[in-house]
Amino acid sequence: MVRNKAASYAVLAMVEIAKKKPPEATGDLQAGDIATRFELPMAYTAKVLSQLARAALLRSDRGPHGGFQLARPANEISLFEIFHAVGAWANGDLRLGHTAPPEVQRSVAEAVQRASARAREVLEETRLSDLLGEVPVSVGGAR
Repeated sequence: MVRNKAASYAVLAMVEIAKKKPPEATGDLQAGDIATRFELPMAYTAKVLSQLARAALLRSDRGPHGGFQLARPANEISLFEIFHAVGAWANGDLRLGHTAPPEVQRSVAEAVQRASARAREVLEETRLSDLLGEVPVSVGGAR
């Protein structure tokens, strides 16, 4: 259901960006900052950040002093949105081999669908701010 690499890079990046607040916040975080901090490949980190920006979870500013910041407060961004933004969420994509009887295929598909619905509910309820372990950070660094 969840592609680990894209999802884990996205969560790491979102948490790192959400943690950045005054007085240490002198500018937006760049893809290179995040890639270096977590020893991630730069190109893939940039791709994930671009996907998060296209999904309106991050705001992106271009230029030498540009970078990324949250587009909304951390307590308004769900884990589901983060996973979905990077294509890491697919409902019921578990399939059995073609030799499995149709009733088994159907039963497994229904169970996966139910599990997926429950997992989605939990991910939608879990906020980026829950991962910070502190008071939620709002857009622009104000609390």
